[in-house]
Amino acid sequence: MMFRYIAGILTAFLFFGSVFGLLYILDQYNYIDLKPSVLFTLSTIPGWEEVAEAYKLGLDNMSFLRAREAELAARAEELAAEAKKLEENIRKLSVRLDYFEKEGLEKADKLIQSAGLSFSLGNMNYTEWAVTVNNAVNLKREYLNTLMEYNQLVIELEYLTQNALK
Repeated sequence: MMFRYIAGILTAFLFFGSVFGLLYILDQYNYIDLKPSVLFTLSTIPGWEEVAEAYKLGLDNMSFLRAREAELAARAEELAAEAKKLEENIRKLSVRLDYFEKEGLEKADKLIQSAGLSFSLGNMNYTEWAVTVNNAVNLKREYLNTLMEYNQLVIELEYLTQNALK
């Protein structure tokens, strides 16, 4: 007797599962639209009264939501292009900074030392010394400006990527 009872329950579950599975498949391929009937049924449950109204509100605003989605996609593309541009500029400045750190600053220091030595030995007059030292200082200034620009671009890229995630 118990076996027939369990077999009956299992048969009922299999039947309902098959029906629900078929309805799900038909809904997924847009042969039928289950949402209004399911939502109406849910709205009869206490506390769920607004479910059907919220669904209708979403359907009414679908064109607005699609337009907003298109705007957000376009903005995401703009941000990606801007981030790519910033990354390229950072890479270029990084190459310049490598030059300054490996060769440029050392050359500037050697220019200043050799100009000071030549001036003290009398091989160079004051005007030549001033021009040479000025060139070395300009090289160091260019390094600092490049470093500042690099840091600003890194901060801008970081800000862009952090705000794009929000």
